[in-house]
Amino acid sequence: MIRSKVWIYFVAILLLTGLAHADVWKQIHPGGTIPSARSGHTLVEINNKIYLFGGESADTSTLEDSAGTSTLEESVFVYDPNLAVWSPVEPANNPPPARKNHSAVALGEKMYILFGEGNQGSLLQDIWVYDPLSKEWQEQVVSSVSKPDARTGHSTVVMYGQIFIYGGKTTTGVVNDLWSFDLRSKTWVKRENGGIPVYGHKAIADTGTKMYVHGGTSADGSRLPDLRSYDVNTKSWENIDVPGDVPSARAFHVATFETNKIKISGGSGYDSTGALTDLGDTWEFDTVAVTWTPKAKVSPHSFSSAVVVPKSSDSNKVEESNVFMFVGQRNGQFLNESWIYYPNENPCDKVEDLAVSPNTLKLKK
Repeated sequence: MIRSKVWIYFVAILLLTGLAHADVWKQIHPGGTIPSARSGHTLVEINNKIYLFGGESADTSTLEDSAGTSTLEESVFVYDPNLAVWSPVEPANNPPPARKNHSAVALGEKMYILFGEGNQGSLLQDIWVYDPLSKEWQEQVVSSVSKPDARTGHSTVVMYGQIFIYGGKTTTGVVNDLWSFDLRSKTWVKRENGGIPVYGHKAIADTGTKMYVHGGTSADGSRLPDLRSYDVNTKSWENIDVPGDVPSARAFHVATFETNKIKISGGSGYDSTGALTDLGDTWEFDTVAVTWTPKAKVSPHSFSSAVVVPKSSDSNKVEESNVFMFVGQRNGQFLNESWIYYPNENPCDKVEDLAVSPNTLKLKK
C-alpha cells in the first residue's frame, strides 16, 4: 500500500512539472478596511503600495438600491500587496472635491488626480496632487491661459515627465483633443488632435515615445475596437491594424503596461445579440510583434481600475509582474472585489508540501 502511494506521488510530480505555466485571474479577500463598493475610481502604485481614490459608491444589496443611493467619494485607501491589507487614509488637510470617472497618474512618488465628474453631474477642470508621506493634498495652480475644457471619461499618461490628457466628454460633447501639462511651469500645451472623438477609452504610455489608445465610446454611444498610437517625437497619430484575432469593441475597461506588453480586461461591450453587456475577457498586445493574444478570463466587469503589482525585492525570477484590479461594476451593480492576475502560475504550486510524505498528497483548492 505504501509503495503504491509513493508511486502515485511521483507520477503526480511528473505530470505537474510537465504542465506549462498558465495565466489566471483569482479573486482575493484582503484584510483590513475594504473600500466600499464603487465604480469609476482610480488606482496608482507608489513605492510598492497601491492607492485608490474617488469613484461612485453605493449600497450593494440590490441593483435598485445601488442606483438609488450612490454617492461620490473623496476618500483615499491604500493597499499593501505584501500584507494583502486595505487601510483608509486620513488626509492631513482638505481633499479634492468628490468625483468619478476622473484620471490619476503616479509621478515623482506622488499621485495626481485630474478632472472628472463631480456632484450633480458637474464636470471638473482641476489638478490635485497627493503626497503619501505627508498625506497632504495640494491643488495645482495653472499659469497658462489655454487649457483643456472640463471633462470626464478621458485618459491620462505620463511621458517625458509631463502629463498628457486625451479625449473625454465635455459640456459640448465628445472630444479628441490632446494636451500636455508641464509640472515645472504649470502650463498646458495643446497637442495634435486624435482621430474619432472618444471617451471611456484607455491610454497607455510605453517606455519609449508612444502613447497607445484603445477602445472607448464614440459620440453616438457606439463602443469602439480601435487601437491607435501617438508619437511624441513625430507628433503624429497612427491607426494600428492588427491581423488575426483582436479584442471586441469596448469602453470603460482596464489596461496596464509592462515591458512591451499591454494588457486589457473587461469593460462595457456587446453580447452575441448586439446588446450592451459587461465583458470578462483579457487580451495582451505585443507592441513589438504587433499582435493580440487572448489570455485568461475573469468575471465580467466594467468601470474598474488596475495597476501592475511591484515585484518583491527578493525575487530573482525573470517573469512578468502580477496585475491588481479593484472592481467596479457587474451588470450595473457596484462591487468592491479585489482580483489579481497571475501571468505565470506554476502548476507545481498547487501541490501542498509533497516532500513531507506521500500520504499528504493533496491539491490546493
